[in-house]
Amino acid sequence: MGFLKAIYTAALYHCAQNDFYSAMAYAIKSYLKYLTDFAALSTTYTLAWGEQKKAELAAVEAMPDFQERDELHETIRVQLYNTSGPCLVEWKKLETHIIRTYPKDEHKAKLEAAGSTYYRKAGQRDWESLSALMRSGSHFITENQTELEAGGMPASFVTGFATVYDAFTVKLGAFIEAEEEVWRLRNEKITANNVLYTDIIAMLKDGQKIFRHDESIRKRFVYSRILKLVRGGEEDGTPAEASLKFKMNGNHINFGARLLGLLKILWGDDSFENFTGDPNQVKFIDKVYAVVKLYSIVITGAIDKITELHISDSNLTYIKIHKSMKDLKELILQNNLLTTKVVDDILVTVNKFNTDGPDRVLNLIGNEPPSAKGLAAKAELEARGWIVLVS
Repeated sequence: MGFLKAIYTAALYHCAQNDFYSAMAYAIKSYLKYLTDFAALSTTYTLAWGEQKKAELAAVEAMPDFQERDELHETIRVQLYNTSGPCLVEWKKLETHIIRTYPKDEHKAKLEAAGSTYYRKAGQRDWESLSALMRSGSHFITENQTELEAGGMPASFVTGFATVYDAFTVKLGAFIEAEEEVWRLRNEKITANNVLYTDIIAMLKDGQKIFRHDESIRKRFVYSRILKLVRGGEEDGTPAEASLKFKMNGNHINFGARLLGLLKILWGDDSFENFTGDPNQVKFIDKVYAVVKLYSIVITGAIDKITELHISDSNLTYIKIHKSMKDLKELILQNNLLTTKVVDDILVTVNKFNTDGPDRVLNLIGNEPPSAKGLAAKAELEARGWIVLVS
């Protein structure tokens, strides 16, 4: 936890940053391909304008990404964590001195004055609470030092308490400064992205007007279609079909799914097995691709063996991620109909796996956005190296 209440610059482009950069590159390439047609519309559309946008794209891509921005902040967070333990130990010693010094019926009032109400959250490394705990403890020692020493507190304890409190305070100040810098750099990058996005979107709208009678070219200037393309749609721009991709480490697994229409399973030898009905139980072995539209899915069987699960561009409204699925390295659930509650539950469950990146990805783009609960879990996952994408 930090003290910073950051000013959050919202991205206008509503997609993963890498997808955004790929979409911008595609749009600029299309502009340059049809430059003559754009120049006929407006004298502002020139070769220089296209080259300038290419340079702007290269510049914003070169700006520090999250991992680069967060390196110092994360390093100091570890150091701050290491200073917190001695603070908790010293405060517990103070608690002992208070109990030994004062009558039992005064313990509650004295301990609360020394900061006891902050201890639980301080133990969870809530930095505001730990700072308040040590501040209250330090003040209590100053105001009651004579009585505490009479009750058996060594004079050296005062210095020891102050030493660990000062070390924590120094690291906390550095942590807050680093956190502010992370947000400054993040907002700077998002702002630059937004400026480029605004210019390119205006150009794309003009492109749709210019080629309104030629659909084969017009669709090159539709932002949503470009995003589909860079996210893995068909090369001709056809939106990606609903799909399921699955990979596991041996054994078999059962999917109990309520399906819309026909489920086609493509096995490794390119043969199909068709399943109809509601619900379906389908056994998968190793790696499977499917064309499927799903409403909901519950996974049972050898769930601890799953390493990859992709369900994209479907009608999925519910999926239960089991707490045993700790081998997951890729969970791609983009462009479905998952609610905020379901998105939150997925983020919280995956976070509880307590697994580290950097080769782990959780993609929930194209569903409802997470709440504060989900965002907190997202932040913890990212701190451990996960790539987490949400709307």
